Amino acid sequence: MKFCQKCGKEINDDAIVCIHCGRSVTNETTAPKDYYYDKASAGLIVVSVLFPIVGLILWIVKHDSTPNAAKAYGTAALISFIISLVISIISWSYISSLIYY
Repeated sequence: MKFCQKCGKEINDDAIVCIHCGRSVTNETTAPKDYYYDKASAGLIVVSVLFPIVGLILWIVKHDSTPNAAKAYGTAALISFIISLVISIISWSYISSLIYY
């Protein structure tokens, strides 16, 4: 058995609320853990877009601890890489057409 921290009366070990005073007896919040700890930082997403290698590193480092944030960083890096690749191909094609004509 444990005791309520507000009224001091004895309560069950698995109680969520004290039956005597109505106070919550758990230290945990009702929001899931991921709500607080698994949000991607907007600044790090921007950095991941500007420097895809940073997004890749963030994805590798955070994929176990914060999978939703890691997914956001990895997606930003992948999109940035694809855009960079398309721009490079278009630029190379345009520059090569200027050189040969």
